[in-house]
Amino acid sequence: MEWSELDKRICGEAWTSRATWENLLYLCDECGHRFMGSPGYKKAADFVADKFEAYGLQNVALEPFDVRGWERGPASLTLLSEQPETLACLALPDCVPCDREYELLDLGYGTPEEIERHKEDMAGKAVVVSSAMPPGDTRYIHRMEKYMRAQEAGASAFLFVNGEPGASPITGGLPEKGSHIPGVGLPHETGAMLSRLLKNTPLRIRLQVESQSRPITSWNVVGELPGSERQEEQIVVGGHLDSHDLCAGATDNACGIALVLEAARILSQIELARTVRFVAFGVEELGLIGSDAYATAHQDEMAQVQFMLNLDMTGSGIANCLALHACPELAPYFGEMARQMPYEFNTVSRFHPYSDHFAFVMAGVPAGALVHYAPGPRRGFAHTPADTVDKVDPLELQMSAMLVARILLRLAQDTAWSPAHKTSQEVRQLLESSPFEAAMRFEGRWPWADEAE
Repeated sequence: MEWSELDKRICGEAWTSRATWENLLYLCDECGHRFMGSPGYKKAADFVADKFEAYGLQNVALEPFDVRGWERGPASLTLLSEQPETLACLALPDCVPCDREYELLDLGYGTPEEIERHKEDMAGKAVVVSSAMPPGDTRYIHRMEKYMRAQEAGASAFLFVNGEPGASPITGGLPEKGSHIPGVGLPHETGAMLSRLLKNTPLRIRLQVESQSRPITSWNVVGELPGSERQEEQIVVGGHLDSHDLCAGATDNACGIALVLEAARILSQIELARTVRFVAFGVEELGLIGSDAYATAHQDEMAQVQFMLNLDMTGSGIANCLALHACPELAPYFGEMARQMPYEFNTVSRFHPYSDHFAFVMAGVPAGALVHYAPGPRRGFAHTPADTVDKVDPLELQMSAMLVARILLRLAQDTAWSPAHKTSQEVRQLLESSPFEAAMRFEGRWPWADEAE
């Protein structure tokens, strides 16, 4: 197939339109934070549905699912001494209420090795744990794993410290099931002070958290462009619409949803061979609940999904890397696609179970995520009050939109390409051979819990 004219059309549409940026501004400035159960989330969901319909998508719907909601109350942390000092903190979502005193214990990065080393000293204490990872670490250890390991080892409270400086507390959901000890987020500077003082003297704190839980309804937003030749075959592209309640979540993940919308707008002007389904997932930030609900509701269709492209923080930098999740055999296909575009995006195999692609991986569907990769550290603002619109570059967002639309176009039009799905047994073997099996067990997310022992 000759792609040059279609590529020019796609790039021209993305480059000469402000739709991507204007949609991001609406999500951030008009909707505000999009925490589950909030008016901002419902306003954003209605906005996405309205845009899908305006762009000519079919079968547009808000698909409801039930979830345990959580409402933030006040939180305070007081360092007890002759002159007590109040320190900045905020409750992590799904934190249980508390009002008690604790002795502190510094767990460093909260790796399994550090937790095991301090296990005998941990009972009843509040542990101080960095969100960062040790230099050179080869496995990402998620917040939920650190929390659950510390809880199992006997900790009575979890103080999660922002690994990035800037006096900004960090947030992030605790496991929906099995969270029994309070967890709060601290700024980097507060955590550094506590760790420094603990080297010379014991410390005690008083932690007070008010919160409550109640059942709520949230929604996934779906719409599709039906294929003209293989309508039953689907390419799914999606990202999470929800954010935390500290700010508008511009990079995490308004930019990803802006790219979903822009791909829908551009591709609606082209006749596609396969169906492309666009999804804005709810409640990703508290455990991938919306994408799990989607996979359950659309279980009968999963065998027809040829590929799932996840856009989580995509557009917060120029998208230049496709991370394939549990399907490294597809690297040559996408490498050739990049060569023919031509657009230099790398293809890597990088599996993890911490975004909305995972529900599709569990169903055996080939999946990948478009990300920004650059050597060296890149400052992250996600999960903090600093995740605001000024952290997104409009030109990077436009360039990412071009790549998203061009990849989706090729996946929809290449009907000769039909990647293999994994069987349930192959999926289990994948998880058992990955570095995340133990983590998923600790987090209560192991799908074969009845066979865990």
